[in-house]
Amino acid sequence: MLQNVVRHKLLIIGAGFVVVWLNSCAVNPVTGNRDLVFVTEDQEIEGMGERYHPHLVRHYGGEYDDPKLKAYVVSVGERLARVSHRDDLVYHFTILDTPLINAFATPGYVYITRGMLAYLGSEAELAAVLGHELGHITARHSVRQHTKGTLAAILANVIASSGNNTGWVDLSQFVSTAVIRGYGRKYELEADQLGAEYLARSGYEPSKILDVLRVLKDQESFEKQLAKEQGREPNVYHGIFATHPDNDLRLQEAVNAASELQKSTLDPEVNRAVYLEQIDGMTFGASEKQGVVRNSRFYHLDLGITFALPEAWNTKNLPDHLAAYNKGNTLMIVLVVEDRNRRHTPQDFLTRRYRKSIVEGSLKPLDAEMVGWTALLKNSNTPYGRQPLSRIAVLFSNKRVYRFLAATKDDGEFDQADSVFMETIQSLRPLKDAEHELAKPKKIKLVRIKEGDSFADLVKDSSLSDHAEETLRLINGRYPDGNPEPGELVKNVN
Repeated sequence: MLQNVVRHKLLIIGAGFVVVWLNSCAVNPVTGNRDLVFVTEDQEIEGMGERYHPHLVRHYGGEYDDPKLKAYVVSVGERLARVSHRDDLVYHFTILDTPLINAFATPGYVYITRGMLAYLGSEAELAAVLGHELGHITARHSVRQHTKGTLAAILANVIASSGNNTGWVDLSQFVSTAVIRGYGRKYELEADQLGAEYLARSGYEPSKILDVLRVLKDQESFEKQLAKEQGREPNVYHGIFATHPDNDLRLQEAVNAASELQKSTLDPEVNRAVYLEQIDGMTFGASEKQGVVRNSRFYHLDLGITFALPEAWNTKNLPDHLAAYNKGNTLMIVLVVEDRNRRHTPQDFLTRRYRKSIVEGSLKPLDAEMVGWTALLKNSNTPYGRQPLSRIAVLFSNKRVYRFLAATKDDGEFDQADSVFMETIQSLRPLKDAEHELAKPKKIKLVRIKEGDSFADLVKDSSLSDHAEETLRLINGRYPDGNPEPGELVKNVN
């Protein structure tokens, strides 16, 4: 009976889809085929691109403040846009101020992080990344994905509403996920092919898209190594529903497209030296407004503060908080900075916000240069979920509130770890004049290689600490064990 109901509803929906198809088809600018889409071009650009632009920029730490570098990236992007399938659009290119290695696009807007720029080795590689993202826009991938997601959601709701069988509900959710994410692989490969085509049309070396894919693959290998050492999950795409396909498969698909396109390109451009000169002096790693870590100490120039981190701990610096955690990720301290909105004491702050969770008798002042109070919390939310005990502390400085939350993954570890938490919290203090230089971010610096020089030699003049040689090899395209050639211009970090 249930199956008959579902079949009947699906037949009705099928008939409805035919009507919708006839009224909602649009010619795809790349393929020339008619696609079923539920979004007009105006809605695509204004509703999906322009609308979300400020939110995306804010989420990724803002725009990177370097007018010269931005103008350069825009010039490369516009050169590609002029030969694209949608050359009538005005494209906006943005460098995001984050060390994350990423690039993405929304309709009319292309984003690349300075983290990605640090790992690229030529203007042609930059063009390969921008061309790939332009491919997502010209082929209307976001609109087509949105339409498939809408259809999948409708189908899921119909199946789920046809009865109380939880198996059907679970299956419908699975189908929705499969439909939406299953198209990711197809679109990424199409964007690779379009990127290679735009490279060839604009005079760049098309095969440089392969070099970018190798950089991404090497970075993924390194990230897996780091994650294993630090006892955490790697930040890479994984699983049968990965948005991006395996790098090796992307490499194979792009090789064929690039090889064919290269035949029609005479003396294609690479522009390695031009690109390196543009990123010379660019921030590497955390920025000044995010704060930097040097020798197990966190420095923040804009906030004018510093505090000590436990030795060998790792940090994750995000726009809205800093997280520090031990090897194995079983202990964590999170720092959040807030505006001070009331003329009250740290004690008042804690009691007002955490009154119901504070362990009786645990509220006390901190022994720190800044005025602060701390307490234990019971059954409170932490990065590890709800835990029986955690440590909260707040310190005031002028118009800011520095709020620490410290927790353990295993509640049996808390008593032993709490002394480490307290030592870290109470080390927070204002920056000294002599420490302002330490609070400045690391920068890319170009170096001309002399006879006999290696990356081991470059490390001696670098401000990198952990995995310094591997990092230099990565950003110079020589991972895992390559070395530079005499006379070569390479990137160092100071």
